Amino acid sequence: MEKLIGECMLCKRDMKVSNTTFGKGCERNIYEILNIPYSREIKDKEEYLYAYIMKKTGAIGLNREQQQILVNRYLANVYLEQIPYGNIEKYKKQLNEDILVLKYGENLKLKTVNKISLNEIYYIYKKTKKFTASLDKLSKMNWKEEATEKFIIANFSFIFHLTENSSQFQKNIYKGMQFAFWQVVIEVGGRYAEYKTSAYLLQNSLKKYPKNLNITNGPIIDEIKQDNNFMIYINKLLSQHKNEKNFYVDKDNNEETNKFSFSTGDLYFGIHGLETFKVSGEKDSDNKRILKIEMKDTYDYTNPKKLDEYYNDTENVPKSLLSSTLYNMASKSVKDGVIKPFIIYLFFDLNEDEVKQFE
Repeated sequence: MEKLIGECMLCKRDMKVSNTTFGKGCERNIYEILNIPYSREIKDKEEYLYAYIMKKTGAIGLNREQQQILVNRYLANVYLEQIPYGNIEKYKKQLNEDILVLKYGENLKLKTVNKISLNEIYYIYKKTKKFTASLDKLSKMNWKEEATEKFIIANFSFIFHLTENSSQFQKNIYKGMQFAFWQVVIEVGGRYAEYKTSAYLLQNSLKKYPKNLNITNGPIIDEIKQDNNFMIYINKLLSQHKNEKNFYVDKDNNEETNKFSFSTGDLYFGIHGLETFKVSGEKDSDNKRILKIEMKDTYDYTNPKKLDEYYNDTENVPKSLLSSTLYNMASKSVKDGVIKPFIIYLFFDLNEDEVKQFE
């Protein structure tokens, strides 16, 4: 059990010599979350708080030490109920079971005392309140401004700093916060620079069991056909093989294909490392080329990137900074199991007339 004498039970601030278990600031905080009026008419506010919790739980005849443990677990449950992120239902269930045992003064078989302290719950509760407010602000920001990138780093970096020493309780909640963060990125990213493809692919990766995608038509294929780098490359292939009836190129036998990346930020960050890129061309009865395109990419964000890897693919430095920041946060979410990898297969045809308009 947490040390109670000389420090606040809630925040663990050193109170030097004190006959109370809560500091004045924390006492006010507790009254507020329990919806108890902090009235001058209540002379001994801590005694009133203890009596309030004893009545709420139906506890009778407990000594002071037993009361302290019960108050500790009761408040832990109250603050836990205010945390809206993560898979924490088992902790709520165990706390309720402990409270039921404690009201009869039995504390030998408690499930939560050594797993989740009141102080840890309170600390994360405060973090989640600030996180929720920041998330709301982020959803309304202009993502084209450099301030957005700075705001993200200042207010959201902490949820990606999970280590082996982080408790399982903290990991569960921070993973839930990561999930909520990416939901806002999806919603805003669909508007910002019309990153609809990136938003769609990210949404799929956040599913419990994301499916591999087989894409043969629709907006993503249309976006590829509008991509400058893609069309420049296709034009080069047509020029190189203009005297051949049929030709075939893939990553393994073409150095330029091996280095290919899309020019638009939406495609570049959504499909960010083609493992397969095959182009086969044959002439039809009108002596025009019909190109069959096959692409494969694993959506995984496994390798954190540096700013200079984005610079040539974005329109300005602030956007590069933001893209680099989000990519590296996504890389950490992959390691934490929040973003799950899946495979994207793209198959489509392209006729020569579609290509000529980009020459």
